[in-house]
Amino acid sequence: MRADRVTFPRHPVLLFCPAVPLWRHADGLLLDRKFHEGLREYLRLWPGRIRLAMRVIDVDRWPSFGAVRIADPAGDFDLVQLADNGSVRREHLDGVDVVLASADSHRNLRIARLCRANGVPCVHDIEYTLRTRLQMVRAEQGRGWARARSLAWLVLSEFRLRRALGAATSIQANGLPAFQWYAQRKPGSMVYFDNRMTMSNCVTDAGLEQRLEHLASGAPLRLAFSGRLIRAKGADDLVSVARHLRALGVRFELHIFGTGELEPQLAAAVAAHALEGQVRLHGAVDFEHDLLPFIRSRIDVFVCCHRQGDPSCTYLETYGCGVPIAGYANEAHRSMLGHRDVGWQVPMGDARGLAELICRLDSERALIANKSRAALAFARENLSDRIFAQRMAHCLAVASSVDALTPGAVPA
Repeated sequence: MRADRVTFPRHPVLLFCPAVPLWRHADGLLLDRKFHEGLREYLRLWPGRIRLAMRVIDVDRWPSFGAVRIADPAGDFDLVQLADNGSVRREHLDGVDVVLASADSHRNLRIARLCRANGVPCVHDIEYTLRTRLQMVRAEQGRGWARARSLAWLVLSEFRLRRALGAATSIQANGLPAFQWYAQRKPGSMVYFDNRMTMSNCVTDAGLEQRLEHLASGAPLRLAFSGRLIRAKGADDLVSVARHLRALGVRFELHIFGTGELEPQLAAAVAAHALEGQVRLHGAVDFEHDLLPFIRSRIDVFVCCHRQGDPSCTYLETYGCGVPIAGYANEAHRSMLGHRDVGWQVPMGDARGLAELICRLDSERALIANKSRAALAFARENLSDRIFAQRMAHCLAVASSVDALTPGAVPA
């Protein structure tokens, strides 16, 4: 359903409350680059006005993972700047027809009840399950009381989260795990797969078949990983996979894209184990102009050692290149494979098992080709412009059903 096909008596106002912050720098106001790209799509598709409510954090340098300066936001959307520990208040709802708020931020968990009390429909967006949030803490924090407190806080916060989702009018779940945990029992909720792929940056049928001809030639298997080089993404297991592949006699090349705290450690491990001829660290590259063309034309299998089961864009963006994924059976990857036959999984943390799987695939290249085609078909069903249109249409449909909402009726 397209947003412009849902009728509404006037230009509706959407209050958008994301989890990401707004950064205030000497150069001006900064938005996360990926969020900014998504916001542009919301602005293009929403038939009325968007009011953006974001907490503001002062920074003395630009974020290393990409930011965009917004010089005059008032021309495109209304901006509500909240204090770092602030939250949306009653006055922010004036004139609003529907709220879209991320439930992945604990600061937003009062919004649905506030909306109920004031007769404004609220859609909560959610992508992290409790299991994934616990995995993130375990991966990012050392052992000790600090980690124990964080884990306990997450468990206790789960009650607040479920109460907030219960008060919401509807839910948008990014990925099957979040939908299955939180949204499937709420009528009218939707599931989507967040990504940045359009038809123009997916591999073409001809391009895919040309790459598969190279695969069938018996040339060394071409593998890749892209993402932040951190433990949560399993970057520290990549060299172990490469070492096992070499020990198994597999002819391969592994291309690693991205940057992060483990980059020096990876470079040292590649040198220490004399893997320079087979493993290459490319660092951070431009997504659309460098990464996608490389994956589309020069990669056969993506190696995914993600320890946490978040619905990373990596999955759909890799499928859009016509590349299947071999990886750990985290929550997101496991659910993808239960949904479509687009890759392979091994138990969590089993680097040797992943290498043995890739070794078998090396002699079953027709299977790689079949799953490559299936991956591309799946991605084409979930292109980013279609996803954005579905999400905006869903919000507009919720806004149009405001008469069914009784002000003050707050679920227990």
